[in-house]
Amino acid sequence: MTIIAALRESDESFLIGSDTRAIDPDLGREIQAKKLYEHPKIRLVCGCAGYLQICKDLGQWFEGQCSPLSWDTLVAELVKQQNTVTRRRGEGGKEEHSADCLLVGWVNGEGRILESRQHHPEQYHSDYYFVGNLAPQAMSIYTALSSLVKQTGIKLTASQALWTIISSTFTPNCWPIDMYRVTPKSVDQLKTAEELIWAPAEIKHFPLWPASQSRTDNNEP
Repeated sequence: MTIIAALRESDESFLIGSDTRAIDPDLGREIQAKKLYEHPKIRLVCGCAGYLQICKDLGQWFEGQCSPLSWDTLVAELVKQQNTVTRRRGEGGKEEHSADCLLVGWVNGEGRILESRQHHPEQYHSDYYFVGNLAPQAMSIYTALSSLVKQTGIKLTASQALWTIISSTFTPNCWPIDMYRVTPKSVDQLKTAEELIWAPAEIKHFPLWPASQSRTDNNEP
C-alpha cells in the first residue's frame, strides 16, 4: 500500500511526502522501504510507487542523474527509463509490475509538480497530486479537508494538510512518514514531528484548493 503526495506550499516551495512500507515479493512480507529520492544536482525530489524492485531501480537511476536541460528533457529520459526498467524487471508486461513517479521541484528555474504514470500521458499539476494505490483515498481526504477549511475557516499550513492526508490513508504499521520541502535553493527532509506538522512562521498559510477547482494542465507549465 503506497501513497506519494505533493502540495504546493507557496510560490517558491513544494512539499512531497510518502509512507515508508512496501511488500517485498521475494520475502513475501512487508518491509520498510524508501520511496522518495533526491536529485544529486538540482532541487528536485522524485517519489516512486508500484512494484518494489522497479521503484528501487528508478530511484537509483534518478539519484545518479546529471542536470537536465529542461522539463521536457527530464520527462523524456524518465519515461525511457520507466519502460527500460519495466521490461527488465516486469513479468509478462503485467500492469501491476510497473511504477509511477511523482516529481516536485525546479528545473532551470521552473517549479512544477509532474506526474509520470506508465500507460498514461505525463501531466503537470499546479497545486497538488497523488500517486500510488492509496491515491483515491488521499483525494477523498483532500476533498473533505478542503471542504472543512472552506466551511469552518480553520487555518491549516500546507505541511499540516499533507501530513493529515498521508497519515489518514494507511494503518499505523505504514509509519513513519517521509517528507521533504523543496525550494529553488534547497531540499530539506522534515524529520521531527514539529517539522512535519508545523510550518515555519515565515511560511504563510496556503489555501487548499477544492478538488473541483484543481488547476491541471496537460504537458503545459
